[in-house]
Amino acid sequence: MCFAPYDWKYSVEYPVIVRVRDDLTGHYMNFAVYVGVDEMEPGSCSGSFPSGDDIEKGCYARIRAVDKAGNPVGGVMASFADWFIGISGEDGIIQGPVLCGTGDLILNKANYGIYVLERSQQKSTGNLNGTYELYKKPTIDLNFRQVDMTSRYRTEYSGYGIETKIHLYDVCDVSKTLNQIVVNFSSSRDDYGVTNIDPDSNVGECLESEECDACTEGSQSMCRECISNCPVDVFPNVTVDYIPGDSYRVITDMWNFQELKATGGFVTSYSIPEKNETYYMYVPVKVMLITSDAERRSLTRELKTKCNMNPISTREYTGVVNMVVGCSCGELANMVKTDFSSCISDAEYNSLFSGGCNVNAVKSALLNECGYEVYGCG
Repeated sequence: MCFAPYDWKYSVEYPVIVRVRDDLTGHYMNFAVYVGVDEMEPGSCSGSFPSGDDIEKGCYARIRAVDKAGNPVGGVMASFADWFIGISGEDGIIQGPVLCGTGDLILNKANYGIYVLERSQQKSTGNLNGTYELYKKPTIDLNFRQVDMTSRYRTEYSGYGIETKIHLYDVCDVSKTLNQIVVNFSSSRDDYGVTNIDPDSNVGECLESEECDACTEGSQSMCRECISNCPVDVFPNVTVDYIPGDSYRVITDMWNFQELKATGGFVTSYSIPEKNETYYMYVPVKVMLITSDAERRSLTRELKTKCNMNPISTREYTGVVNMVVGCSCGELANMVKTDFSSCISDAEYNSLFSGGCNVNAVKSALLNECGYEVYGCG
């Protein structure tokens, strides 16, 4: 991996919903504006643009806004080719004169994902009429966890001196992470990004050093020295309210910023319902991971196979043991002695395994005393 400074300039255009509250009546007024950014600077408005009185709106549109269940959605604002059409009533109907030709159709309402049908999709007034589905945006709490997976083996030898490694069990340690995590939620409609990085981390200030100056001149050793002096703070969880309920392809990468290396990731499909929810994102760890889809898929399979865990879940795990060879008293005793002597005392160990064992009692002790669930016992 190499590191180099960069200077990218972006040009974007996007709609923004402005919501103003009247303190006297408690009512809200919503209206849409279009924001243009040209190479990181406010877009130019120079040029000749027709006013509403000058332009001929020779066509007519009648469209209907509904939610995922097919129910009409009121209060939806619609525009076509940058011109306002109207706002839907309780029946979800929006109708009014529009420009003839092709253009972007935009439907938006607070707490719903913006519906954009671009000009490139050849939406024209000739086929503008119809029903359009809006997805509600829930408030979701994302809790980030890293999962360190360790496999235990026993080496056995045959009478001919042939060495055989027996896979006994897997231990999955779940913990909060100090690493940086970047998540991309991608649907057929749009992409949404989430990160656990604290935006108030003063990375910009610490980059002003001799080491960082040398880094800009191409010295990779100085780049590492530069970054190692720049701590990046992270949040254990973040709350977002801008991702609409939908089906997503979720790509997650975990990085150690100071060491300039990727440390984990996953790729999965997940459907977010239109309700407020708490989720746990379990990122399997692999040092020096190359962040390709093949690596992410491999780690996702390992997480499911070794830990019996999905990378995104509403369930909170603190640790998992997967008994590959089954749950005989001998194998359970070896597992507890090897990996859990710090939370299972000698007295409790002797009580659990004296004269045999009760499998359910062992599982209960590991869950209550150590926080680990045991799988593979049938």
